[in-house]
Amino acid sequence: MTCQVLLDIRTVLWITTTTICAIIWSLLSFDDTRFYLAFCRLNQYYWRLFGLRVFLFGDELILRNKTLLICNHRSMYDILAIFYVSGHFNQVIQFCLKHSLTYVPGIGWWCRRMGFPILRRNSDDIARLRVHAVQCPILIFPEGSRYTSRKYAACMEYAQQHNLSISKYALLPKYKGSFALSSSCGAVYQLTIVYLDSHGRVMCGENNVRPSSMYINIKAQTDVPNDESDYRQWLYAQFADIDSVLDDIQIRKDRIEMIPSYQYLDFGIYASIAIIIVSCVWFGVVRLCT
Repeated sequence: MTCQVLLDIRTVLWITTTTICAIIWSLLSFDDTRFYLAFCRLNQYYWRLFGLRVFLFGDELILRNKTLLICNHRSMYDILAIFYVSGHFNQVIQFCLKHSLTYVPGIGWWCRRMGFPILRRNSDDIARLRVHAVQCPILIFPEGSRYTSRKYAACMEYAQQHNLSISKYALLPKYKGSFALSSSCGAVYQLTIVYLDSHGRVMCGENNVRPSSMYINIKAQTDVPNDESDYRQWLYAQFADIDSVLDDIQIRKDRIEMIPSYQYLDFGIYASIAIIIVSCVWFGVVRLCT
């Protein structure tokens, strides 16, 4: 129980840090792109301090202005994965989010300020994505929602009724949003996020605790269908194949390189409080250097 509370406090302090940074950003005249990327790198250092190891493997990821990233959606830590990739490649990656999340302190404010696509889950969303100006790589979660046991059971029932294959690790994807974006994007990559617990076991159910390791698999997609019906079947197949990524991680996890960041320092809860203070200094230095 104590450990669970401690992990929850760390997560709350992470959100608090993003909120403080967002307030500083709104009050001072920072360059949006540089400040956001500095924030992404700060996230790397912050979570590395608490033992979260992040691994990137698979195909080479070449991020250009018109690059579409399709990703599975496991938990709130998926947003942290995007921050990690953005900081590692020094490239802003927009991601689609539902309107209600824009009111989340810190993270939601960042997304609104950076002009990320905001979806209201109505008939206008697809039209909004078709005309969205793709000025940097953009990521979408086709599942449309985080994984839960209840949602997975509903997807399983639908898959059985329509003779569809389904991963044990992901929900059935909704295809219309990513298809709308694919028409204006060139390169397409699929990212698969997999979490491991402190015992090195894949976390297949609902992620109710902070993971110990995060693995991000990159798969370059070269034969993306242009026909909507074909694209739907293609996307179903890609998400059903996520299980093979899990098997690959279990075999190769000791040989996959970790995203570099500060050396592991287990300072515990006091370090998280110190990070909030350091974040103010960090962005003050960024301001002076820009």
